[in-house]
Amino acid sequence: MKIIKLILLLLAISIVFIGCDSKTDTPDKEVPAISATDLTIDEAKELITNQDNLLILDVRSKEEFDSGHIEGAVLIPLDELENRLDEIEDYKDDPILVYCRSGNRSSKAVRILLNNEFTEIYHMNQGYMNWK
Repeated sequence: MKIIKLILLLLAISIVFIGCDSKTDTPDKEVPAISATDLTIDEAKELITNQDNLLILDVRSKEEFDSGHIEGAVLIPLDELENRLDEIEDYKDDPILVYCRSGNRSSKAVRILLNNEFTEIYHMNQGYMNWK
């Protein structure tokens, strides 16, 4: 009788430990293996001059864009970016230069792009306010 109780106790303990396994049915959140390259204004200008197939992505507001922007830039405001990624899907493996006014919004945009498997991202971290 003591052996049966011992076996039942061990079985119960095993079930508790299996049920508490935190890795069961919980996929690991993927972290992008790639990262963006931060560029100064001069480096960004050089990239624009020398890089073929470059998408220049402005993530500021329409009003900011209308008051001045880098020639050839495409406007997708940061708060719309996740819902409009299909518009730039063809650039997943091409270079993308991302900028905003000061570098804050563009750093958030870079994370969105990385999390959506865009692979060649350049971040103009000094922002458009320092462009001229």
